[in-house]
Amino acid sequence: MMLEKNSNPIAFGNTCEVFSLPEDKVIKLFHPQINQRHIDHESHMVKQAFQAGLTHLEPGVECQIGERQGLIYNQIKGETMAVMLRKKPWLLRPYIKLFTRCHIALHRRQAPRGFPHLKEELKKKIEQSDILTGELRAKLMIRLREMGTDSRVCHADFHLDNLIINKHKQVTLIDWAGSMQGDVDADVALCWLRMTNISNDVTTCSNIERWILRKFAQGYLRRYLKLRPECRQNVLRWMPLMAFWLISKNHHHHSDFLPNLIDPDQQQYNKALMGLFA
Repeated sequence: MMLEKNSNPIAFGNTCEVFSLPEDKVIKLFHPQINQRHIDHESHMVKQAFQAGLTHLEPGVECQIGERQGLIYNQIKGETMAVMLRKKPWLLRPYIKLFTRCHIALHRRQAPRGFPHLKEELKKKIEQSDILTGELRAKLMIRLREMGTDSRVCHADFHLDNLIINKHKQVTLIDWAGSMQGDVDADVALCWLRMTNISNDVTTCSNIERWILRKFAQGYLRRYLKLRPECRQNVLRWMPLMAFWLISKNHHHHSDFLPNLIDPDQQQYNKALMGLFA
């Protein structure tokens, strides 16, 4: 397969670039350092999500262009919620409502059996981490043992760029590679932490974009907790674990906000979250 000369990606991430293809297809072209195991895992996860009716994204077809591996997917028509919000920031509140409604609907679903277990994956990260002191590792392991286990869908990458809305207002959730099964309150914590972390990083976007994202994150969490008030304390207890998760996934791409939340005994942890959970 050949891409047109001088093709520009329509999207990109830490592991890949995405290019348009004819016949309503796209190719997700992975960077050379991404190994086959990662690509196989993503292909397997998308297949499971599609078969379970969790997404309109159909299983990808493997291909190779030069030395780079890729997956060809059907193109999901529409725009990401991130693009739509940038175009019409005055619709912040309606988008928060839609975003939250989609997340709650997802959290009602049982995960496919082949989805990894969140607590098992987190336990491995804590045990293998080289950024934790022995004391902090022990604290996180104690907190993890205290947390509940479930088998519902945790997308683990639920953010504005992964929700595509078409002209009929239908929403499709993409990027299932990191999805897991577990306690959905962890997924709520992770969603809020990711948006708030980006909004605190001056290198990622403009001041106005950071302000909008911060307001979006606050509005999302408050609305989610309003609709599911019984999960308030459990979401709070997941925060240190999921803050560690984000740092471990993005060693060099986090603001100073996240490290202050890893230790549940630290005053910064309580001060940063108290207003949202009051």
